Amino acid sequence: MTVGMKLSSQGDHEQVDDSFYRSLIGYLLYLTATRPDIMFTVSLLSRFMHCCNKQHLQAAKGVPSGVNGDVSGGDGGGGSGRGLVVEKVLRMWGLVLIVLVLGIVVSIDFEAIVTWALENKFGLRPHRPRFYIIDFSIPGLNQHSEFENAQITLNVTARNPHQHIGIYYMSMVGSIFYEDQNMGSSPLMDPFYQEPKTTTIVYHTFNVATLTVNSRRWKEFMDNRQQGTVVFRIDIMAVIRFKVSTWGSKHHKMHANCDVAVGQDGSILPAWKNKKCPVYFT
Repeated sequence: MTVGMKLSSQGDHEQVDDSFYRSLIGYLLYLTATRPDIMFTVSLLSRFMHCCNKQHLQAAKGVPSGVNGDVSGGDGGGGSGRGLVVEKVLRMWGLVLIVLVLGIVVSIDFEAIVTWALENKFGLRPHRPRFYIIDFSIPGLNQHSEFENAQITLNVTARNPHQHIGIYYMSMVGSIFYEDQNMGSSPLMDPFYQEPKTTTIVYHTFNVATLTVNSRRWKEFMDNRQQGTVVFRIDIMAVIRFKVSTWGSKHHKMHANCDVAVGQDGSILPAWKNKKCPVYFT
């Protein structure tokens, strides 16, 4: 590329084949891993991959490649010679390597680049984990005073629906709510890794040390129990990362929110068993 050359998407220069130009830029992007001196030039040329002309192509061919001199061969109409070598290099290293380097060069969100590559190259798209209520019980629900010695037992399953993507659970905390009152929160699991297409049982008992109900809610709570249905809300908050081979995503904060109802004896009502919980990220 000539010093002082001004490049623009405007002008009367003849247009060239976009696919050849993109291949050439992809090859140069790969070279920047070992040739940081050409990084700025290649980054500049990569801006014209969708509006390239002969001036851009000539500038790209003039970038020192370090392999038998400058990049040459090919005229944007199919190419030959060293242009075929470019195509072979691209096929060998694949789309994923190119977009990773592109993300570094032009400061695009690294994870967005990888996710796009996984979806388009390999058909891998991260999905939300799936949580289901298996059991929920409060044996002390028939008490006539506040939960002095009560316990809440929670049993849910966390399912990884992916064929090829694993999930790291860095932390998992559960909270039990009645209306707007947080009755208690507690860690549910130590950090663990969940293989693709596997289910993990999350079983935990909230004891008296973490259970409180304020007096304002107590009468309403007992009235609902007398009617035979008391609805609670379970919030499970986890910090997770997705993993494909040696690549791991950034951390995501995940929430699973489940409503669950118990009868007068404190046991889960049949209609609420195996209920799927909505999952969202914050």
